[in-house]
Amino acid sequence: MVVKVLCVVDPPLLYREYQFQEKLEEEYNAYCFNIEESEKRCHQVIDELYRPISEAVQSGQYVSVGGYTEYSKAMKNLEAEYRKIKGKGCRVS
Repeated sequence: MVVKVLCVVDPPLLYREYQFQEKLEEEYNAYCFNIEESEKRCHQVIDELYRPISEAVQSGQYVSVGGYTEYSKAMKNLEAEYRKIKGKGCRVS
């Protein structure tokens, strides 16, 4: 026994699906671009905040008694400053 199913396609429906798919693709591409921009911004902020610590490491400031404690404090301060800065994350504009 063979059953044939007649499939009726509504052209306006197909067009709306196509439009929806196009819009979805645009939104996805914008979101992906925003993630890339967010990563760039985060790296830039970290580089700026870490620069003084990097210079202190290169000058040997932390190579002394208590140096690790000073370095740890500097890194905690860096993290606190990083968290305060706005304009990071997936909503970069």
